[in-house]
Amino acid sequence: MRVPFSFPRIGRTYRHVVRLRHILDVLVTEGFGFVVVRMNLHSLIRLPKRLQRYLTAAPTPLTFPEQLRRVIEELGPTFIKLGQMLASRPDLLPPAFIRELSQLQDHVAPVPFEHIRPILERELGRPADEVFARFDSEPLAAASLAQIYAAELATGERVVVKVLRPGVRELVRTDLEILGQFAGTLADVFPEISYLRPRDLLDEFALAVKRELDLSTEASNTERLRGNLASFEGVRLPLVFWEYTTDQLLVLERLDGLRGDDVAGVTRAGLDRTLLASRIVGCFMKQVFEDGFYHGDPHPGNILISAAGEVVLIDCGSVGYLTDDSMNALGAILVSFGTGDYDRMATSLLRLGAADDVVDLTRFKGDAAILVGRYYATPLRYLRLGTLLEELSILSRRYGVRLPRELLLLAKTVMLVEGLARGLDDDFNFMGAAEPYARKLVTRRYSPSKLLQGVAGGFDDFSYYLRTLPRELDMFVKRVVRGTLRIELEHRGLERAVNEIDRSSNRLSFALILSAIILSSSLIFVAGVGPEVLGYSILGIGGFIVSGFLGLWLVVAILRSGRM
Repeated sequence: MRVPFSFPRIGRTYRHVVRLRHILDVLVTEGFGFVVVRMNLHSLIRLPKRLQRYLTAAPTPLTFPEQLRRVIEELGPTFIKLGQMLASRPDLLPPAFIRELSQLQDHVAPVPFEHIRPILERELGRPADEVFARFDSEPLAAASLAQIYAAELATGERVVVKVLRPGVRELVRTDLEILGQFAGTLADVFPEISYLRPRDLLDEFALAVKRELDLSTEASNTERLRGNLASFEGVRLPLVFWEYTTDQLLVLERLDGLRGDDVAGVTRAGLDRTLLASRIVGCFMKQVFEDGFYHGDPHPGNILISAAGEVVLIDCGSVGYLTDDSMNALGAILVSFGTGDYDRMATSLLRLGAADDVVDLTRFKGDAAILVGRYYATPLRYLRLGTLLEELSILSRRYGVRLPRELLLLAKTVMLVEGLARGLDDDFNFMGAAEPYARKLVTRRYSPSKLLQGVAGGFDDFSYYLRTLPRELDMFVKRVVRGTLRIELEHRGLERAVNEIDRSSNRLSFALILSAIILSSSLIFVAGVGPEVLGYSILGIGGFIVSGFLGLWLVVAILRSGRM
C-alpha cells in the first residue's frame, strides 16, 4: 500500500532536506500553502513563517496560471523543464495554463568559465589548450542545464562546445526523487487532478529530462537526422566531433546563419523566401511521414538560414518518434480531412489513443465533424494545421481519449514550423505541402509488400499464442488445485485517512502515558516515597519535571502540525 508523503522517507540526506524546505518555502510564499497543508508537509516549515504566510494568505492580482508560472520559474531548472513539457500538452491543461506556461524561458545567468573549465578538461581528459586553438570564455548561450561556447579546434575547424552546468545533474536527481514522492499520493490528496495521472506524467518527464542531461544522446540525434536529410537539397545539420564528445560535453561543427524568423535579414540577403519556406516544411514532412523521427523543438532560434540560402537545423536535444501505427493514423487523418471523411478521421483518432471507457462514437464523430467543418471551407493557404491538430487533441480529451505524447509533440512542432513558413511567405500553402507526403504514406501502407508484411506479422503472433496457450492454462489450473493462486487487491484514496488515524492514535497513546506519569508522580509526591529534599519527594518532583517536558513536546508537535 502506498503511504503519504512524509519527511522521514524523503529526508535521507542533508541535500534532500534543504531542497525540500526551499520548495515548500516557495510554495507558501507564492500562495500555494494549501498544497503544503493538504500534503501534510506543513510541519517542515518554520512556525513563524507558517503563521505569517499561509494561515493568512495575502491577496494577489495574479491569476492562478500566472502564480503557477512564477512558482515554476523560482524553483529552477527541473521545474522549468516540467512546465515546458506541460505547455505542450493541451490534452491535459486548459488553454489559460498552456498560454502561461508557454512563456517559461530556459535562459539563466551564466556560470563563470572558471567553474566550467574543470568539467571541460575532465571530459576531454587533457588540458583544453591541447584541443582548442581558441576558446571564447563568454558563452554564446546559457540555459538551465548547459552552456554553449564558440571555439576553434587545434586542427582549424570552427566549433560550438556545449557543457553541462556544474551540479545540475545532482539538482535534477534530487528534484526528481522529491517529485516522485509527491506524485505517489498527489492524485489521492487532490482527486480533481487525478485525470493527469501524475505518476505516469512524472515517469515520462523523468525519461525526457535524463535524455537532455546526456549530451551523447543529442549527438546521436544530430547524427541520425543528418543522415536522414543528407539527400534533401538545401538542408544541413552540424557534424559531430565524436572524439571529443561525452555524456557531459558535446562538440559540433559551427554553422552560422540568420534566425528563421529574421524576415528582414533574409530579404536584405536577397534570398528566395518562398523557396526557404518550402524547404523548411518539406524537410519536416520528410522527417515525420518518411522517417518517423523528427526535430522536436524547431523554434526560430534552432532553424537558421545560411548566406547560401540553406536551412540549418541545430540543437537536436529534443526529438520526436512516430511508430508505424501513429504515422499511418496521422496520414489517414490528413487524407480524411482533404476528402471530408469525418467518420474515418474520428476512427483514426480513436485508434491512436486509449479510451478510459466506452466512447460515444456517434457524438464523438459529430463533434469532430463540427470542429473540422469550421476549417473545411477555409482556403488551404490560410489553414492552420497545427491549430487543427491541437483542437482535435482537446476534443479527444473531452471524450476521455488519451492521445500518445508523440502526436501532441508533433502538434506543437507543426505549429512552430507552420509559423516559420508563414512568416517567410504569407501565402504559403502548408496543407498543400503536407498532403502529398500523407498520401504517399497511405499508399505505401496498402502496397502489396506492406500488406504481406502485416499478414506475416499477424500470423507469427497468432502462432505464438497458439503455442503458449496450453502451457499457460496448465499453469493456471495447477495453481488453482494447489491453492497457490493469489489475487491482489489495491485500495486507493484511503492512505490519507490511515495516516491521520495512525497519527491520532500515536498522540492518544502518548497522552495516556503522560497522564499515567503525572498521576503516579502525584501519588509518590503525596506519599513521600523515596529520598526527600526540603520535605518533598525527589521521585515525585522528577516525575513532574519529566511529564512537563513531555507535555511541552506534545504541544509543540501539535502546533507544528498546524492542527489543534
